[in-house]
Amino acid sequence: MKKTIVFVICHGRSGSTLLSKFLGVNSNAIALSEPVFFDTQHALGELCSCEKTYYDCDFWKYIRKEMGIKDGELEKFNTSKYPFVTTNKITKLLNYISLYCYTKFSVPFINKKYVDQINNEVKLLDTIARVRGEEVIIDASKNMPRAIFLKKVLGSKYNIKFVYLKRDPRSVIASQKKKDFVLELGGKETVLTKDKQKFDFEVNLEQVRRIEKNNKRLFKVFGVEKLDLVYEDFATNPKEAFKELGAYIGLKWEDNMLDLDSCEQHLLGGNYSRIKAKSIHPPKTEWNELLTPEELNRINDTFEL
Repeated sequence: MKKTIVFVICHGRSGSTLLSKFLGVNSNAIALSEPVFFDTQHALGELCSCEKTYYDCDFWKYIRKEMGIKDGELEKFNTSKYPFVTTNKITKLLNYISLYCYTKFSVPFINKKYVDQINNEVKLLDTIARVRGEEVIIDASKNMPRAIFLKKVLGSKYNIKFVYLKRDPRSVIASQKKKDFVLELGGKETVLTKDKQKFDFEVNLEQVRRIEKNNKRLFKVFGVEKLDLVYEDFATNPKEAFKELGAYIGLKWEDNMLDLDSCEQHLLGGNYSRIKAKSIHPPKTEWNELLTPEELNRINDTFEL
């Protein structure tokens, strides 16, 4: 029986980490969050959701061993170094044309470095699927071109499902505007700064608009079937939202899924809700406090809210 890989597609700050953690509680699923950043999360010494660094986490130690990656060799194992979308418009267009020809007609993809990187990601997902007993693997790396590429490579071996997670753009941009958040590690509270870059409203607005438009176009052009999931519906009533989602990806409801700390997980990447989220709370309309009236009007006009 084939295992199922679920690709969660969205833009940043849409709740994919929380959704991953929720699904990862299910006894028949393993949530990875953002395995595309396997390389950078290790290199940065980031924390796994088990609160150990990825180098020290027993789960990821075992995965590296099973993949034959020795200490000191990880810097050669690229999973995110070469982005599909580049700032060069001609290169970006050629990549999309090549991806279409590859998925539709099996014409070799033109960018060998990107293909080698995808093969590393395939090795990572294959290894996890082989050593774990769960039937459903949650990959919330968000990136649509990557997921389309992996669907072509892995489609004969796994059932591939796409979940398109949508969130109110006011919440997304307000979340981007936040600077600090608190983690509790080892019984002590630690204040972490999300990034040191100054928040630029127009840049964030355009990024959300562009990614949403691009994702919708790619679903249509590549003929990818998906399940639409609205974050606000999920966060307000997870059990109700799970009825359609669970049926689609092949999971049955388990009451402990509402307790996000009821089992140990090893989410990679995503925001720090992979550590701090203990339960699911109804969404807040905090954009009224975080965004100015002018910013809210720009969002309303851009997305026709």
